Amino acid sequence: MVDQSDFLYNLTPEQRLEQACSMSDFSRELTLGRIKTENPESSESQLQEMLIKYLHGNIWTKRSSSLSR
Repeated sequence: MVDQSDFLYNLTPEQRLEQACSMSDFSRELTLGRIKTENPESSESQLQEMLIKYLHGNIWTKRSSSLSR
């Protein structure tokens, strides 16, 4: 039986990057789905802002509001 570390070890660097990007996209989709379920009345832009806050913390929203001053 092959475990995950053997599988990843045998991939080329390009394939590893592709796998990492795929897992990241999947994680974002799952998280956005949960946020949509918890906030059904929110607009798409509000949902995207909530996703950014969830993934990266408030630093990005604080930074964008301070830049607009």
